[in-house]
Amino acid sequence: MPRFLGLQMQMPPRYSAIKLQGQPAYKRMRAGETIELEPRPIEITALEVLTWHAPRLTLAIECSKGTYIRSLASDLGEQLNCGAHLGGLIRTRSGPFTLSGSITLSQLEEAATASKMQDYLYPVDTALQSYPAIHLDAPTTEQVLHGNAFRYELHLALDRLTLARVYHSNGHFVAIAEWNAEDERWQPKKVFSIDCV
Repeated sequence: MPRFLGLQMQMPPRYSAIKLQGQPAYKRMRAGETIELEPRPIEITALEVLTWHAPRLTLAIECSKGTYIRSLASDLGEQLNCGAHLGGLIRTRSGPFTLSGSITLSQLEEAATASKMQDYLYPVDTALQSYPAIHLDAPTTEQVLHGNAFRYELHLALDRLTLARVYHSNGHFVAIAEWNAEDERWQPKKVFSIDCV
């Protein structure tokens, strides 16, 4: 299994939602078309055997977005010269969100009935925790709230990471900004709040 770890190219399944000329591949396949897909870059950072009860293998996998576990199962079977397919899939984490932190549909329905949906809502910036944070003073925040570019020293490998979370000095999340290397400034891409100042 170590050969499946790390950065690699993976061939997506033909019955996938990848769009070809604006239409999902699975729709074109079901219509009887012959399609050609290209391998895509993925990364598998962890691949651990949880159980092995022949012929069933259960794995814990940590991978990048765009990874097809169906393709990984098929590739494992090909490597073993016996064939393999995916029998089940449980997503235990997506970004900062975990299965253990989720609620059931019945809990969601109860919360909606009791007008307590807010008990289960995350702050909007929760999904953006992988991006660096920029904390601004009040005048610069005012610029951002009007969509204006701003300067801010952020010592990162900005050739790879170009987005940042923007906060007012009072701690309120206000925007997502994108680094513009040409004029060396941050440009607000999405402004979320005008009530924080």
